Amino acid sequence: MTSTKRSAFVAASFLATLLLFAGAPLRAADSPESLGTQDWTLGLTPSSALKANGADVPAVSQAVPAMIAAPRGAGKALNAYFISVGQGDAEYIELPNGKTALIDGGPGNGYEPGNQPKDGTPVDPYAGGDPPIAAFITQHGITHIDYVVMTHPHRDHSTGLKYVFDHVKVEHFYDTRESNPNAPEIKTMRAQITRKGIVVSHPAAGERLSWDPAVNVKVLNSCDKPGSSVTGSVLNDCSIVLKVSYDNQAILYTGDIQEDVETELVAKYGDELHADVLKVGHHGSTNANDQAFLDKVKPSVAFIEVGPNSFGHPTQTTLSRLTKEGAKIFRTDKDGTQEYTIGGQAQLLVAR
Repeated sequence: MTSTKRSAFVAASFLATLLLFAGAPLRAADSPESLGTQDWTLGLTPSSALKANGADVPAVSQAVPAMIAAPRGAGKALNAYFISVGQGDAEYIELPNGKTALIDGGPGNGYEPGNQPKDGTPVDPYAGGDPPIAAFITQHGITHIDYVVMTHPHRDHSTGLKYVFDHVKVEHFYDTRESNPNAPEIKTMRAQITRKGIVVSHPAAGERLSWDPAVNVKVLNSCDKPGSSVTGSVLNDCSIVLKVSYDNQAILYTGDIQEDVETELVAKYGDELHADVLKVGHHGSTNANDQAFLDKVKPSVAFIEVGPNSFGHPTQTTLSRLTKEGAKIFRTDKDGTQEYTIGGQAQLLVAR
């Protein structure tokens, strides 16, 4: 076979594969509550297909990672991971230009917020050994990360970052200026980051981060002025909020912001808050994910990062609000680490 014929054959085969995916919709779990236990299975009706970017798109059996696929542009992909780290947050992004970003590092091993001894005995968040995020770092062979973000100084978001800085070469660190005296190890980690020569930035709301010329990364909320608090709501509301947009889709990363900041964002940004994918705020708590805020975001897919906890996260109120918006809900405690891909030849949603 000549090289010209071989190229034509490969192109035709690839096109046929795309048409096969587009023409054979599959069925996902029927309700948010069943997503954690029901396998992804073949289906026959377009109405049962998951939605992405306004179109019916298929998934595949869990024998192969579950996948939403719809024909996209020919550009490179943006891969977004919502990592299962227990009761905490960690998200990883592979950008189209080959660079990478990590938003938060999750808790330590076996740590749950609020489990400090009542007698005031100091807690060593590192006592349990390697944090949950270590498994993701190892499995993906990550040795270099271009951008690391700590949304706010709470241990369920920050503790795993020490492992990252100890084992991975990091180029740039984004942080708030808010301190948490109840977590002195965060102050120590910040000092170590500076000594390593890592570039440190404290972005302000409205700034755009230059991660990839093709990707719009906008800061919607942050505490870029010095402050200090041990009050949970104050620290939560200092969360760096990022809207990451690429190839006519957007992912909104909300950290742990609560209803008061959500109300401010609605007033300030309005319809600009719309995003196809929402990293659900504060693990699905009742003090976040206000209906007016969700009405502006209008997510098609919602990822809740949560583990065993005594707070009731995620609450039924939050789940109901997300369902009302028509969002497909995925939970890391039931569904494990999730991957959402934008761009390239197809759009994928992988449930691992």
